[in-house]
Amino acid sequence: RVHSSDTSVRWLGYIALNKLDLKEADRIFEKVVAKEPENWLAVCFLGISYMLQKSKRKKGEELVQKALSASNDETIRNLAKISLDWNEKDLKKKDSKAPFFDKK
Repeated sequence: RVHSSDTSVRWLGYIALNKLDLKEADRIFEKVVAKEPENWLAVCFLGISYMLQKSKRKKGEELVQKALSASNDETIRNLAKISLDWNEKDLKKKDSKAPFFDKK
């Protein structure tokens, strides 16, 4: 059963991801996934956050693929598919000027 505080935490992670506060999104979704390893939406969002960071991209791909393979929820599966396509078409481009890439 999901407690309201758990739902609030997930929403905070989603908001951080939307704001591209990837460090905060990582922290929140890592906490949710540690507590609920089969929360495929949280796993997918953590993977997306990781894919937005060159240094964590491969792990992000693995997490999104895991969510795609394990989830029976079509919404999560579609999110995972779209995220993996986006990763291949845009995020992996070496000359990408996207503002959310690591500046390392």
